[in-house]
Amino acid sequence: MNKGMNGGWIIGGGALLLLLLFYFFYMGERDIDWYESYEEVREMPYGTAVFRSLMEKSNGERFTAIDSNLVSTLASNDTPPSSYIIIGDELFYDSLETQALLDYVRKGNSALLISNDFSSVLLQEVFETTYGFDDQMDYVAKSIFEFYADTAVGLNIRAGKEVFDRPIPCVSIRENKPVNRLWKSFTSGLEFKNNSGNMVSHGYFNMEYSNFIEIPIGDGRLFLHSTPLAFTNIQLLKEENFNYVNQVVSYLNEGTLYWDSYNRDYQAISDPNFDGDDMNKFDDGPLAFILSTRSLRRAWYTLIGLAFLFLLFGAKRTQRPVDVLRPVSNTSIEFAQTIGTMFRMENSHQKLVELKFKHFKVFIFERYGIRVPEETEMNSEFIKILSMKSDVKTNQIEELFGAHRKAAYNPELDAKGLVEFHHTMDLFYKNCR
Repeated sequence: MNKGMNGGWIIGGGALLLLLLFYFFYMGERDIDWYESYEEVREMPYGTAVFRSLMEKSNGERFTAIDSNLVSTLASNDTPPSSYIIIGDELFYDSLETQALLDYVRKGNSALLISNDFSSVLLQEVFETTYGFDDQMDYVAKSIFEFYADTAVGLNIRAGKEVFDRPIPCVSIRENKPVNRLWKSFTSGLEFKNNSGNMVSHGYFNMEYSNFIEIPIGDGRLFLHSTPLAFTNIQLLKEENFNYVNQVVSYLNEGTLYWDSYNRDYQAISDPNFDGDDMNKFDDGPLAFILSTRSLRRAWYTLIGLAFLFLLFGAKRTQRPVDVLRPVSNTSIEFAQTIGTMFRMENSHQKLVELKFKHFKVFIFERYGIRVPEETEMNSEFIKILSMKSDVKTNQIEELFGAHRKAAYNPELDAKGLVEFHHTMDLFYKNCR
């Protein structure tokens, strides 16, 4: 392949790559962040902008957004009846925050905590069980949670009987496709500290897994909901899911509603070498995060494509250009034409006849592989062989050799005789195979 063709391939490949990049980044689908942040971002499927808007519209002036530490906020706003809502992936309270929350509820207020995971300090304050980490940093959760693996669950509320005639679907989606996850529920028969009786369950999924419970504390009520996915933007697009959320928040008090997004992202303090174990996220390898995001996935594939083009065109072994070796051209014809022109100018007609006849002999040898004998050795057998190979009649061949003898041995050969000999020879060239 020559350098021109290599350049063409490189230009073509580069143009194709630019077209693909243009399609991916400008014509492709809009990149969607599927991270479960539970932030009030309307564009995120797992944001809570719709849920917050519902709370604001239904409570009006009674809606208050918390923008400071939980301890100071609840201590200064604990006049019942009021309610407190927080939603997140992992809600971790320290001992002071836990005590402030329980004191707030104990005075006759209500609190709704919606999360995939709750603070171990809070759970140990509420339940007669062990929850958290032991001395070896092993995870200990006794008789509090159960887990159910599936792509979707059917939600319902129990108020004496099922509120909805059929379960409300809640689907786990990534990249517009259902994906498997672990759904958390509360174990039945949990015992509360400083309270008698069993767990009060208001909601469940799949007919048997309790995910919405009430804990009486003093004069107030603490509600825990373990399916925050049901309160996200993508779920509330459907009217039936919207009605489900309305049923959940209807258990709260009618007074002031405190919406807490400030304390959502608090993290547990533990061993700095311990990363935690998020059971709702599945790590399939070092590229799992890159391939899970559309923009990073496109960048990764683009990098692979550029590396392939480099290996295809740029990493080839380079060498000095090799000169083209052209085959040796046969100049005998040009030489004969030059000599013939010279003889014609000198009126050397016999020499010209001999030159043309020599050219004829060379032609017969190169075309048919036979040698033309001398005039004294000419015989009918040779004429027959030449006639058969050239597909020219024998009488025409005999006429050609006769014209040669007549012209070659005529010392007074004029231009007319030369032309007649030429026509006879040209007739052979036109008719030969």
